[in-house]
Order: sequence, then structure tokens, then C-alpha cells
Amino acid sequence: MSQPESSGDERAPDTDESEARAAVRRRARQRLRRAQTLVEHSSDILFIVDAAGNPIYMSPRAGEVLGYAQDRPLGKSTLDLLHPDDVEATAEALALVMSGGLEHESLVVRTRTVDGGYRHLELRARSFLDDPDVEGVLVSARDLTDQKRAEDDLRRSEQRFRTVVQNSSDMIIVIDAAATISYVSPSSLRILGRSDTDLVGTNALDLVHPDDLEAVARRLKMRIEEGGPHEPTALRVLHADGRWIDIEVVSNNLLDDEEVRGVVVNVRDITERVRMTAALEHAQKRLVDSFEHAAVGMAILDLQGNYARVNAALCEMLGHAEAELLGSSFAAVTHPDYVDRVVSSHEEAAARGNDTYELEKQYLHRDGHAVWARLAITVVRDDEGDPEYYLSQAIDVTAQKELEKRLAHEAVHDHLTGLPTRPLLFDRLDQALAAARRSSRQVGVLFVDLDGFKLVNDSLGHAAGDDVLIAVARRLRSAVREVDTPARFGGDEFVVICPDIAGIADAIGIAERIREALEAGIPVSGTEVTIGASVGIAIADGSAAGDALLREADSATYGVKRRGGGTWELAVTTNCDAAPPDGS
Repeated sequence: MSQPESSGDERAPDTDESEARAAVRRRARQRLRRAQTLVEHSSDILFIVDAAGNPIYMSPRAGEVLGYAQDRPLGKSTLDLLHPDDVEATAEALALVMSGGLEHESLVVRTRTVDGGYRHLELRARSFLDDPDVEGVLVSARDLTDQKRAEDDLRRSEQRFRTVVQNSSDMIIVIDAAATISYVSPSSLRILGRSDTDLVGTNALDLVHPDDLEAVARRLKMRIEEGGPHEPTALRVLHADGRWIDIEVVSNNLLDDEEVRGVVVNVRDITERVRMTAALEHAQKRLVDSFEHAAVGMAILDLQGNYARVNAALCEMLGHAEAELLGSSFAAVTHPDYVDRVVSSHEEAAARGNDTYELEKQYLHRDGHAVWARLAITVVRDDEGDPEYYLSQAIDVTAQKELEKRLAHEAVHDHLTGLPTRPLLFDRLDQALAAARRSSRQVGVLFVDLDGFKLVNDSLGHAAGDDVLIAVARRLRSAVREVDTPARFGGDEFVVICPDIAGIADAIGIAERIREALEAGIPVSGTEVTIGASVGIAIADGSAAGDALLREADSATYGVKRRGGGTWELAVTTNCDAAPPDGS
């Protein structure tokens, strides 16, 4: 049977429709190749992990940073690449992204390299599990290892003062030779507050701060003329809300790449980092100003006790120029009597676990005089807790010490004559008796009562009387031995403590010298007065009581007075060898 002839309504396939579908496929493949090229040339590492956390793709950048080849299995799970301390946080972040289809802003983790080391990566994840073309979670990672190392070095060198907080997202844009934007990633909304539709077709330079525009345009020209990636560059760009933000860009010239035909720019928001750095520099400046202009002497010393930094107040306190102190040891400007004390104070504080302690010591001024100072020493430690240097704060208390010394002297010395008063007199007497108990020597007490002093006061006045007392004190000092203690007992009465005498003869010799010294005339108020002295002598060994010895000498003085004065008398109860009862 023959086949029916074809109807006139049948026609060949629509060639125009096939060509249209082919064109769509070509454009799709072109977009795919373009996206693949952008990914492969991105400065970030890109991973795709499935719902179980297993890696199903990694970009070539992973090989450059971590050393893994694309055809080499990474492990059973992406978490196998992480430092154990970072696994839990990363797993929680991935679970959150997978369960909620969210985009995780930022997470810094330590990722193991092929040689067993670790690199610090900043991760950002977004779920594409529902996307049939991806069916996974896209994880972008930026290598922060060098940056973190630099930040750690900066932190150590600038005395523990900062923590740089980075919580930024990255953006990829593609611009042509005229800086016109042809592509921008969705992150532009987070960084600039502008969507890709707002930016594509606009000129990137229009966003740059006017003060940065010339430099940025010059760098762009250089990048267009040169191929390959370039070092990070910081600049300011305009946010949609009208504020200027700081960004860091890394560009890669791919104008000759037919799949891209543009300059690929990775953008990171560093506004917070710049703000923190400026705040840190401001704080450092304030700290330096506080150190340099402090009213107290301040210094930084190394662990060997050498001056590494000094301020103007300390230089003035010690009379040295800054250059003379820097590099020298604290011992070089410390009084020799206090060097060991300073070391002992430091060792005791360390034994107690005290990083801050106080002490008093004497410095040596450049001209040789002593400078009293009260110091507060602080041990400054590094991030690992090890001592790094010492901070010293010194307050000059020389005037205070001199005042204390003067007040202490005045408390036991007569303000008119400068001689010891009763408290110091009794102390010296007790010391002399204690020394006598350790030897076969004796102690003498001479009670001196001035003759004719009342007449001077009555006839010439109390001012003249004071001049006489001052002259008497001066002559007493010159008449007695260096070991003896002349003291003012009250009014016109004086006492001399004579330690370490052999017997009566020594005491009488001292009494005779005193009497002779006071016989010479004393010039007062344009005239000359003669003052005599009645001296009572008591002698005992170390078994005697000091107050009893003074009473015996006082009684002997009254005996001299009854006989007209001007001589000496030995106390009758004195424990001594035989001697004449008086000096007549």
C-alpha cells in the first residue's frame, strides 16, 4: 500500500526557534564561564560544602593558601581542616546557615594547611542548598594570617593597649579601564548601602572621597598599565546614608582576560579598624604626654634595671640630661647604701607575687648630694604573662625628710642652745650605763648651775640672758670630750654625761675645764659679763640607776652653791675611789 502524500500544511522544524535556544545556551555558558573566572581569580578562598558538611568544591586560591590540590580529597568533613578549638563554633555557624538559609556575617578560624600548620581565615557562609545549580553552602574565606601576625607584633611593641576588631564583609566589583562598574556582588548592600542595580553602569571614582580621588585615579592608571594582582590600598568611599567609610581594596588586572575584560577589585570595610587605630594612636599620644609631662619622675627600665625611657621630671630631680640616663643602670644614680635594699625589695615583692610595690631610697644627684625619693615600681607583663619591663614613679621627698629630721631634732634639742634636752639626755645616760655594764669603766654625771645668771637677766634683760646661754652652750661643747653629751636641763642648769671614764680624776678634769671655760668674760649688749659655774659630780659603774645618779650630782651642786659657787663638789654617795670632797 502506498503512503499518503504529505499534506501541504506540514513544514520543516522552526530553525529560528532552535537558533534562539542555542543563543540562550551560549549566553548561559558565557555567564557560567565569566562567574567561574571571577571565582578562580578572586583573592578569597571559596568552598562549597554539602548538607553534611563535606567539601564538594574549592577554588584554586585554597591551593595557594593551604597547599591542597583541587583533585586531592580534603577529608571526610570540612571541619577536619579546622583547629580543634574552632570546630564547635564553626559547626554551629554552618548549622545555623543550613537550617535558616541565612548568611553568616563573619567568623575567624584556624585552618590546617597541607604541611600541618595553621592559617587564620575569616569565613563568610551563605546557604544555596535550595539552589539546584549549587545544592550546597558557599563559604568564602579571606586569609588573615599575615594581618593577624602584624597586629600581634604591633600590639606587643605598643605596650598591650589595643584590640583591633574586624567584623567586615567583602565585596567583589569589576570595572573597565574607565572605572565604569560592570559587575558588583550582593555584598555591596552591606558595605555601601547600595544594591548591584544601583552601582552597575556608574563610575567607581564617583564614590571616592575628593581628598583621595587623585591618588586613587593614579593608582588605577598604574594597575591598568600593569598586569596581575596588587597590594592592598586604603581609601574612603561614600555610603548611601551620606557618611564616608574606610575601605581596603585589592585589585587584579584582568582586562586582557576575554571572560572578564575588567579589573577585579576585592573590597573590605575597614572603618572600624581605622577608627580603632586612630583611637589607639590618640590614647598612646595621651599616654606619652602623661609620661613626658608628669610632675613626678617616671622611667621605664628593662629587665636588667637599665633606663630605657625617662621623663623630664626625673632628669631634673637627678640633675642629669636624658642622654646621660638612657642605657645606664639604676644603681649608677642610687646612693650606695640603698642599692642592695632596692634589690631586696624587688626580690621580696616577687616572692609574694606582687607586681606593684613601694619603697624609699636615696638617689645621688649629679652634683653629689642625696635626693630622697618615694618610689612605686610596677612589673609590666606581655600577653603571655612574662615580665617585659618595669615602670617606676618617683616622688622627691627630700624636703619632707629634712623637715622630719629637723622636727625630730627639735623634739629632743633645746631651740635656743641646740643642746639635747631631757629626753635625749636620759637616753644617752642609759646608753652610757649599758656600755659600762659591759666593761670595767665608769660613767660620770656633771650638773652645772650658772653663777650670777639671774643678775644678767635682771640688769640686761632676757635677750642678753639668752645670748649668755648660747655662749655657755658653745663653751661647754668645746670644754668636754667628743664622746661626752652636754645638755640643757632647764633654765640656767646644764648636765654633762661623761661615758667611759676611768675614775674620779677624769670627771674632775672635765669639771675643771668647764669652770675655766666659763670664767672668761662673755660680751653681751656692748658690755662683758662674767659667769661662773657650780659643778656637782657623781660617778658610778653600770649598776647604778640613771635618775639616782642625776639626783646625786644635783645635790652636790647645791653644796657648791652654799659655799659660794665657782667650784666643783663630788657627791658623797658616789661609788668611786677616795677623793677630795670638793674643788676648793
